[in-house]
Amino acid sequence: MKDTTAQWMQDNLLDFDVVKEKLIHPRQGTETRFYGLYNQSYDGRFSNDVFRVVTDEYKVYDNNSLALLTEKICDTQKVKIEDCRVRMNKGFNIIVVEIPMGKFEIPVKKRGDVVDKYIRISEDRTGVTGLNIGLYNVVLSCTNGMTTTERKTRFNLSHSSLLEHQLNLFQANLPDFINGQQIFEEKCYEMARRNIDDYMVKKVVEMAARLEVKNAVESKNTRIIDKIMQSVETEISEKGATKYGLFNGITRYFTHEYGNPDNRLKSSLPNGYTDKKQKMIFDFLN
Repeated sequence: MKDTTAQWMQDNLLDFDVVKEKLIHPRQGTETRFYGLYNQSYDGRFSNDVFRVVTDEYKVYDNNSLALLTEKICDTQKVKIEDCRVRMNKGFNIIVVEIPMGKFEIPVKKRGDVVDKYIRISEDRTGVTGLNIGLYNVVLSCTNGMTTTERKTRFNLSHSSLLEHQLNLFQANLPDFINGQQIFEEKCYEMARRNIDDYMVKKVVEMAARLEVKNAVESKNTRIIDKIMQSVETEISEKGATKYGLFNGITRYFTHEYGNPDNRLKSSLPNGYTDKKQKMIFDFLN
């Protein structure tokens, strides 16, 4: 591992180990057939609380492996690892690494909307997705996250697979990554050219509300609609009354207003709540 990578891990609080140990029966004092996962660091940052119970077959993917994978992808893409952003939940068991891959600009009402692009690596040790390399994660409206809808441009990796195998898979998928990014950019440009009326805004907002809460009581559904509408109005005022402005309003709600920060991070993982809902709205608008 390079010195710059080790420093990057320390700067982003990734300098801890994921430990798997046999669990002891609390009353009998004997070993069970289950193992507990907990975080361990040398600065006393963690309390050894088990955050997940696993079997012996579960392979721990530690932070050094994640950092090495990030380092190698950065090398292939000519990116400095210190420019990569790391996001984690409070329990430090969901980690998202975003490798910057340039920008593109959408012409909007007040100014050009500069959109950042990332290759996204997510590691979920709570058992939802495992290690995942996502397509260019396109940041819309501040820090809203949106990935393209091309299914073939995203793949999961086994915790037990070798680093060389992971990198080979990444390289093999890279052409699809780039193609999917280009398709997504074209759709964003097209949405920015398509004007909308009040009827479409109402229809999409109500659709988003139904996606959040099914069979909700009328009063709760109304509150959700009001919150989504506020986000939509904010984005349309900045980006214009277009499908692009409308879509940004929806993503703003799901990534800024829905739930708490931990829930938003988890739900943005592949096949998570926000990830699915944003795709459905994006597909509807296209």
